[in-house]
Amino acid sequence: MDEATGKQIAKNTFWLFIGQITGRALRAAIVIYAARILGAASWGAFSYAISLAALLTIFSDVGVNALITREGSRFPELRQKYLATAFFIKTVLLIILMGGVIIFGRYLTNLEEAIALMPVVVFIFAFDSLRDLGSGMARALEKMQIESLITIFTNASIFILGFVFLYLVPTSKSLARAYAAGTGLGLAAVVFSLRPYFKGLTRNFDRNLVKPIIISAWPFGLMGLMGAVMINTDVLMLGWLAGAREVGLYSAGQRIVQLLYIVPTLIAAAFFPELSRLASTSSEKFKNLLEQALKVLY
Repeated sequence: MDEATGKQIAKNTFWLFIGQITGRALRAAIVIYAARILGAASWGAFSYAISLAALLTIFSDVGVNALITREGSRFPELRQKYLATAFFIKTVLLIILMGGVIIFGRYLTNLEEAIALMPVVVFIFAFDSLRDLGSGMARALEKMQIESLITIFTNASIFILGFVFLYLVPTSKSLARAYAAGTGLGLAAVVFSLRPYFKGLTRNFDRNLVKPIIISAWPFGLMGLMGAVMINTDVLMLGWLAGAREVGLYSAGQRIVQLLYIVPTLIAAAFFPELSRLASTSSEKFKNLLEQALKVLY
């Protein structure tokens, strides 16, 4: 690994960690406050709804975000076409999933309070899903500072709005609305930051890329789905088998464990754009960098 590549990967890693650490610290603060204000039962209903939103976000991705990073790194001249086409693929999936949740949401849990949150939850996962698409493009550009600052901004918005909304109306629905507003602001921020690439979405849409994107993205989507199932299924199962109080107590402890997933994920994300570029230009350099990445991870 040459010096320039090493510096770029170190920079990528630094910004990704700064964004995640700061963002999660802000999110942890509002979580602690909300859990105390709402109580175990209401917090459990909210946690269940958020876990469902996280799982739906993965279903709406189908690996498109990682594909945008890979192809955007390899083919800079096609970035706008890939982003526009991926945006429309995601939009169609989101419409289907949002409609499904609104229609069948009452059958996904026996927690009445969680059912009442479903109409708000669909906006949380829709905004998050589209914001993640922008993050995929930022990684393709290797401008992780954009992703980092937007992550901080999004979580700061949730933090501030969460405190305000809970102070005014201390209910789980109020907290869900704060999350929806915060993620909406995060989406607006990523669109503004990457506006040269989001301009002309209709013009840059290429229907010939739809099939290649879906075919190439599914391995990434399957990997993300397995991770999401592993992290969120226990909460969903507990929501079916027990009450909101039990879900709330379990979720509070689970948040700490989830922090352990961040480190390898962010390190891999820092290496990914450079590996994608080298895969099509130099197999020897790709092999050397992959070996370095595995040494860092393991």
